[in-house]
Amino acid sequence: MWFIYLNYYFLYVVKLPPNIAAAGLLSGQVTDGITTPIVGVLSDKYNCPGGKRNTWFFMGSILVFPAFFGIFVETPSFLNTMHKEAIWYCTLPAVFNVGWASV
Repeated sequence: MWFIYLNYYFLYVVKLPPNIAAAGLLSGQVTDGITTPIVGVLSDKYNCPGGKRNTWFFMGSILVFPAFFGIFVETPSFLNTMHKEAIWYCTLPAVFNVGWASV
């Protein structure tokens, strides 16, 4: 559901070009499609010290929170490239979905 609002945010708040906004949404969805089955297989296979699923929930939450927060803050100044917004807004949805697959 948040991707519907993310598209609006990218286009009308951040004012990204439509192709970069679409790439940001696509990067998250493709990453989710790849990592969800991998996390499912790994979480079934390995018994972690915190419980079979609790470690995955914890690790996923560690990824989800900063990625979600980072999407809604200004692009950091340490990215000094010409395509800094494209890099920032395509990477964070992908990181978010890696964490979301674990949660």
